[in-house]
Amino acid sequence: MRLGINVSNDLIERFKPLKNSYNLSQICRDAIEARVEAYEKAVAQANSDGMQSIADRLASDYLKKTVLDWQALGRDAAKEWVKLATLENFEDLFHDTAIRKKSGGELAPFLYHNIIPGTPRFEHYQHKHEDWFSRQMQLDGTSNPYIWAKSEFYHGWFSYATAVWEMMKNRIAEKSDQCVPSPEADARHLGGD
Repeated sequence: MRLGINVSNDLIERFKPLKNSYNLSQICRDAIEARVEAYEKAVAQANSDGMQSIADRLASDYLKKTVLDWQALGRDAAKEWVKLATLENFEDLFHDTAIRKKSGGELAPFLYHNIIPGTPRFEHYQHKHEDWFSRQMQLDGTSNPYIWAKSEFYHGWFSYATAVWEMMKNRIAEKSDQCVPSPEADARHLGGD
């Protein structure tokens, strides 16, 4: 495989007196091979020294700083909303959601109208995790972690509220089934045994 490398003009000028004695490509190959061998030896020694547990601890620390489950945070916030929500709050929420589906708009603005005072919103978690946002910006300056986190947060929030709404509808259906007499019971009631 051919690989292009960048060498400063100054270094090329300095190498010119050695050009007839040394092959520049061979020097580069030798340097790369020496680095790779040093790394492979270090990996072997680190493994024999039992450094995997330290690597695991460092990875765990890193993940705590860089990986945050915004959907889980959204579900936590929705749980607080659900505890305080009335039937009217749920009806308003799903009415607004139906409008969003027709218009193809974003979910978050519709949820803002349905926030119950005292329940956490995205901004609460945003302020709480400013260090996480700063770290994300350092890791990848090309994307906006606020937009991604907010979207994930409200997906989690809405999924949780929807799950509770569906539980309620299932409960209503169960109660309705218990209240509606079967045809056999109707016949007995009417004396048709």
